[in-house]
Amino acid sequence: MSLFQLGQPRFNKASNVAGQTPRPSYATPKSSIFERDDAYIIELDAPGVDPDSIDIQVDKHILSFEAKRELHPKEDYKCVYAELSSKIYQRRFDIGELIDVEHIEASYENGVLALRLPKRVEAHPQKIKVT
Repeated sequence: MSLFQLGQPRFNKASNVAGQTPRPSYATPKSSIFERDDAYIIELDAPGVDPDSIDIQVDKHILSFEAKRELHPKEDYKCVYAELSSKIYQRRFDIGELIDVEHIEASYENGVLALRLPKRVEAHPQKIKVT
């Protein structure tokens, strides 16, 4: 039994036209930020990106993130409907002067980019001993 055996499929007028490949769109990934005494963790939702396309830079206390999700046509298939498209994820954070930029770490797993931003030593809470 064919998926479309009961007739031609009907698609919402706002949907992409059959046979057209959607153009890449820009997206701002959702994020969560966590803090400890010694570091911040930023998690960015970026499903389907090629880890080699991830670009992270810090310039004048602005941390910039960009990554690409490329969708390729299926070989030997004609697109009849498409809501998914290639995406370019972009996000910027003002990280101030208290981050040790030389020791920022990044990992990408299960569609989530995790950035560990260690605080400079002078930004750590200091306990003062009373004598």
